[in-house]
Amino acid sequence: MTTLPEHPQATFVTDDAAEAGGHLVLWGEHVAELGFPPGEPFVLRTVLPRGAALAPADVPAVAVPLGVALPALVHVSPGAGVSDSLVAWGLAARRTLEDVDEGRTRPGDWLADLADAMPPAAHALRVDDERVWPARALLVAFWHAVVRGRVLAASSGDGDLDDLADARLHVLLAQPAAGADSWPLRLGLRRGNGALVTAEDVWTVGGHEHLVRALADAARVFPPLAEALAQQRPSHVPLTAAQATEFLTTGAAALSAGGVEVEIADELAVHDIRPRLAGVAGTTFRWQAAAGDRTLTSEEVERIAGQDTPLVRWHGSWIRVDPDTVAGIAAVLGTEVTLSGVAALAVALSGEHDTREFGVVEVVAHDRVAALADSVRRAGAGREPDVRGVTARLRDYQARGVAWLQSLAATGFGALLADDMGLGKTLQAICLLTSRTETGPHLVVCPTSVVGNWERELARFAPGTTVVRHHGPHREPALGSLAPGVVVVTSYGVLRQDRDVLTDALWDVVVLDEAQQIKNQAAQAARVASELKSAARVALTGTPVENRLSELWSIMNFVNPGLLGTFSRFRDRFAGPVERSRDEDAARRLRRITAPFLLRRLKSDVASELPEKQESIVACTLTQEQESLYRQAVLSALAGGLGSGMARRGRILKLLTALKQICNHPAQYLGETGSLAGRSGKLARATEMLSEVVESGGRALVFTQYRVMGDLLVDHLGKTLELAEIPFLHGGLPLSRREKMVARFQEAPDGPPVLVISLRAGGFGLNLTRATTVLHYDRWWNPAVEDQATDRAHRIGQRARVHVYKLVTGGTLEERIEELLVRKRRLADAVVSPGETWLTELDDGDLRALVELTGHGEDE
Repeated sequence: MTTLPEHPQATFVTDDAAEAGGHLVLWGEHVAELGFPPGEPFVLRTVLPRGAALAPADVPAVAVPLGVALPALVHVSPGAGVSDSLVAWGLAARRTLEDVDEGRTRPGDWLADLADAMPPAAHALRVDDERVWPARALLVAFWHAVVRGRVLAASSGDGDLDDLADARLHVLLAQPAAGADSWPLRLGLRRGNGALVTAEDVWTVGGHEHLVRALADAARVFPPLAEALAQQRPSHVPLTAAQATEFLTTGAAALSAGGVEVEIADELAVHDIRPRLAGVAGTTFRWQAAAGDRTLTSEEVERIAGQDTPLVRWHGSWIRVDPDTVAGIAAVLGTEVTLSGVAALAVALSGEHDTREFGVVEVVAHDRVAALADSVRRAGAGREPDVRGVTARLRDYQARGVAWLQSLAATGFGALLADDMGLGKTLQAICLLTSRTETGPHLVVCPTSVVGNWERELARFAPGTTVVRHHGPHREPALGSLAPGVVVVTSYGVLRQDRDVLTDALWDVVVLDEAQQIKNQAAQAARVASELKSAARVALTGTPVENRLSELWSIMNFVNPGLLGTFSRFRDRFAGPVERSRDEDAARRLRRITAPFLLRRLKSDVASELPEKQESIVACTLTQEQESLYRQAVLSALAGGLGSGMARRGRILKLLTALKQICNHPAQYLGETGSLAGRSGKLARATEMLSEVVESGGRALVFTQYRVMGDLLVDHLGKTLELAEIPFLHGGLPLSRREKMVARFQEAPDGPPVLVISLRAGGFGLNLTRATTVLHYDRWWNPAVEDQATDRAHRIGQRARVHVYKLVTGGTLEERIEELLVRKRRLADAVVSPGETWLTELDDGDLRALVELTGHGEDE
């Protein structure tokens, strides 16, 4: 006697077993209590226990159309009275609909796993008296039934299949059937809700006019599709091998660009024969031919080329054959190429080499070079930093940075530490210097305004280190007898002046602080720096790229000479493609080569104790006087024409300077002195804001790029805010006076609440965390320079939120330039952002649109 299960069971019955199509069949006791929509009576041919065995049984059941049952099925979950078979089909329904949402054309990996775990009752549907449906086969049939447009439309209420106005053409290239010569390109329509409707369904149910129209449009892009239009009910297009090659080479991309959804069957593995350089010994590489992950012998290449067909079946996959490429590979196959040591390391790091014969090719490095590349990639990993002689307590990211510096230096490589401003690059470099006290003296080169800061930081963090200032009128004529571990601090100006003295000495570590000072590879400072003799080199900068990638080359060429090749080759391989064409492949290769030697952490990444800075654009208005001067300046410059060549560039820069000065204050433009109040909307707004800062007990930095404007600000703000002292830090001050000015602002309880700073003089090396407000009175139009200036206040040690305000005069070129500034950050982001010179390349129309006065809102 057979026994029905205690809880209701579920299985799926395919089209062949149920006249009305795919059904969810529920059987057993208490089926009505499950809450599914009503179905039709059905006799399920299943198996049930009979004694110790299973026996065929026909049991009464309820068959619910799958499209009707699906909404309830997807909500089935384990619980009291819910059988394992029903839970399994509920899971299958949810996973299938997820595949539909993702646009899959075949089941995901989940199906095989579920099939293995499927309870017997879930697929206890008899094929004959001895066999039941395999779980996997029934799940596949269920998946296709759900995905088919009829079921999806019924379950979602979207309507019939003939409503395909929102669909786009879908093509799937499959491999030829056994013994066949043609490549089937299967057709379908992808609906807006993600469902894929095969061409067979379209012709059966309706909506064929949408398929025909889509095919006609696509045939203009890929002509072989026109063959489908000549068929009565096309479901696929048979492609020749040449047409399949065209599809894989150019057709697929062109169709995708035209809005067609293109898919290549998973089982269709098509590879190109490609050249490859494989290391054979040290820095010597040999030319190979490869297809997929296989290396081809010269005999195999010859056999493949000899088949005279563009697609060749080869060891279970297909090889696409381009006769010219294959001939080129055959000509060099087995020959060898020898690179320099640093070039071999570069290609091992990138995994590619830009060759004269084939352009960029794959590289497989030899064991020794590969091991070296791997070691520099892992520099510092798992290594504890050596902090002997250092009194500071390092943060975790600083400890990692020190270990990285020490690891690279130990192997003779240089490093570019490009941490964000204020994250302690100086301290990390000091830890490197103090850990190397036995080989030779060290040299630190920095801007003049930072010489004293290096001396103070060394005395603070490494009090046992001997420091020699090589700066000022009383410099030593020779530095060859310094003891190991001594740190010499000098400036870039002295580096140029004392070239012979500094390049004759043998240094252990040379540190270039604010290394953007050598960003111009043709400048004297960069040339002298490259001549310094040292065991290791370190560059410190928060902006490794300000304007162009050539700056990165200059700094990196100091750090590790030759790593990026010659400047002209770097320009052709990287700078040109990345800057002109946004070439992602070139940017990726550049990152791979530089990444082991460039460490950059942002404040948001590593310094959680640092408050976020809050940036705001403050709109200012023109006074009537400013408006009149502005219009006169534009009219005068543009009326007579700007000329061409260098003369044109000069006139444009003169105009831009005049307009910026007018926006600042008429007195700056006219060269006047006297009362400033009431003549500049920007000055009035700045005065109001700074008054609030002073009254609240805060401190502010005011940046301007103009010395004259700085003097005007000091005079006006001192009188208006009734401040006895407003210092102005600019490049014309002696170093000692600058240092006293900074110390008084930063440390003195009665120090001045406002410090005016020349943007260039105060753009780097200063620690001004006493300020909580930063005001950019005029704009440098270079985000990297402005960010450097802002970071005088927004850096480690700052305990309050920093407010950054950038003054922009509405209706003027300042407002329109502000809209362009964000774009100038993208270059730096592509690999690891010009001043005003780029504006000189604008034509007259674009320049007029940039500078002419528009809806400005006059300030009364």
